[in-house]
Order: sequence, then C-alpha cells, then structure tokens
Amino acid sequence: MGSKKLRTQKQAVKQPANVEMPMVQNHSSIAVKQPKTPFYTIFYVVAIILVLIFLFNWIINACYTNAAMNADPSISNNQQLLMEKVQELISKSAVHPILQRIVLSVSILIGLLFFFKKTEKTDVSALGLFNKQKLAANIGIGLVAGFLAILVIYNVLIVFGWYEFTGVFRYTPLQFLWLLEIIVCVLSEELLFRGYLKYKFSNIKPIYMYAISTVLFVLFKALGSTMPSTYITFAVMNIFLMYMYIKFDSPWFGVAFRFMWLLISGLVISIYSPAVPGIFESLPRVENLFAGSRAGFESGLIAATVLALAFVGVKFITDGRLKPGEKHVRKLQKDGTIR
Repeated sequence: MGSKKLRTQKQAVKQPANVEMPMVQNHSSIAVKQPKTPFYTIFYVVAIILVLIFLFNWIINACYTNAAMNADPSISNNQQLLMEKVQELISKSAVHPILQRIVLSVSILIGLLFFFKKTEKTDVSALGLFNKQKLAANIGIGLVAGFLAILVIYNVLIVFGWYEFTGVFRYTPLQFLWLLEIIVCVLSEELLFRGYLKYKFSNIKPIYMYAISTVLFVLFKALGSTMPSTYITFAVMNIFLMYMYIKFDSPWFGVAFRFMWLLISGLVISIYSPAVPGIFESLPRVENLFAGSRAGFESGLIAATVLALAFVGVKFITDGRLKPGEKHVRKLQKDGTIR
C-alpha cells in the first residue's frame, strides 16, 4: 500500500500540473484593416468636404467682387450690376476653371487627411498612404504604364487621322497652375475613390466594393458627358486602379499612373486644347465613340481598350511580386533547385 506521502507523489507524476502554453501566431496572413466606426461616418467626411468647397469658393468670389469694384467703383452700390460684372470676369478668366478644380481637390485632401482621425477614430495610415513596401517599384511601374498607354492611344488616333499634331509651341504661366492641379487631382481622387472607399467597405465582398467605387468615380468624372464611351473608359480605369490599390495596399501606383497620363496628354501634347493650355498643340479632327471628344480622348473606346490592355499587362508583370507583409516561401522547383 505504501505511505500516504508515497501515494501523493505517484499521483503527481501521473497528473502533471496544467501549464499554459503560449499561443502560436500565424505570421503568414496579412492583417486586414477594418473600419472601427459605423458606415454613416462617411457622410461626415462628405459634409466636411462640401463645407470646405463652399468656403474656398466664397473666398474666390470675394476676390472677383473686389476686382470688379476696383475696376468700376460706380457699381459698388448697385448689387445687380456688381453681380453681372463678377460673372463677366469669371467667364473671361482662364484661371477660374483651373482654380475650381484645385479647390475641389484640395477640399478632398483636407477633408480626408486632417479630419480622418476625427471621423474614423484611426490614423490616416489606414489608407496606405505611408506604405513604403515596394514604393519605388510601384511608382516606377505606374509612370511607365501611364506613359506607354498615352503613347499608344495618341499614335492610334493619329494613324486613323482623328487627331492632328500641329506642333505649335505655347508657353503660358498657367501651365504651372495646371501642373499643380494635376498633382492635387490625382492624389485626392486616388485617396477618396480608391483608398477611403476600400477602407470603408473592406468588410463586404470585393465585387460590391469595386461596384460602389466604380459607380461613384464614373459619376464624378463623366456625369454630364453626352458620349456613353466616357462612362466605359472611366469605369475600366477605376477597376484597374482599384485592383492595384488593393493588391499593394498603396495609392502610389495609381497616383503615378494618372499623373503621367494627365501630364503627357494635358500639359505636353495638350489634347484638351483650347480648354487647358498645353506646351504643344494637338487638335481633334473628329468626335466619335472611338476617338472621344474635344474634352479629351478619355471619352473614346480606344482609350478604354488600351486601359484594359494596360491592366492585363501590369497584372501579368506584378503578379509574381509579393504583397506587403508576405514572406517568401522556398519551394522545390521543376529544375530541382529550391528557391
């Protein structure tokens, strides 16, 4: 039988004390940023952007009003004449349309970057803005892809005789303002229509996220266009750029792609002439569903086709690259090597 002490020792050996084992974490998965705030906070962001647009436009209109009164002090007491004079100055100003677009883009950037933490209760890094993974490669591929896409579209249009390169050199200080517009435009639209919507709808099926983002972007860029091909082109563009944003959790491919697209087409060869001043004049000869309109060849099906081909090409090139946070797993290859 043994003593009581001996029996206790035998039981201790049979039944070892429960030891809490450390949890093993799986580092192979990538953490998905989930919104911590309700859906309706998106309306707060929209309201902030609208208020900023109103304030900036009020300041611009005040400057035009002051300029009108300085030009003709006699109308300062006549509200009707003053308003007519202000509208005349605005309609004749080449700066005003560019300023309006800059105001819109800057309002979006301020509304997102400076109020994001207030409305979403998290840091703006959730948009991938400071993601440095493959940063140089993303920017480089985006710039090259944007340049090649514009080059192909433009040459196809010239071959068919739908565009004419006059080569007229036109320099104006407004081109610097147009360059500023391009920078703030591509950054604001990338963060709003791809970054913010990706973050806000990250808990729903990707196909719905693509659909919401595409519909909003198309309405923002193409609403009012009389050519149905415009909607198709911007839809293809958004799907392309949204895919790259999700793939690398970063806006910089899309920013680089659209910056090069607008820089070459708008500032260098000036397809938007005479609406926007460019360095070298290029004029459309015809307007149709394939070539686009005087508003730019984004409204043509050729642009949509080239964008789709660019999507396929860039996807093929980048599919072999690791996503941010992934670790390379060495595998046995067909040639017998392990890499």
